[in-house]
Amino acid sequence: MSTVGHYLAALHEWEAFVQMFTRLFGVHDEQLHSQASLDRTIQKPAHIFAF
Repeated sequence: MSTVGHYLAALHEWEAFVQMFTRLFGVHDEQLHSQASLDRTIQKPAHIFAF
């Protein structure tokens, strides 16, 4: 497969790159991801600590 003569905007233009990256991998929000991870590790009042 040859890409000679093909212009890929995502390789040459920042906005096009960001749009393509977001479409392929989604938006990653470090703060939201970290908070979700912490929420899973915090013991809730209804959870039993030991059996």
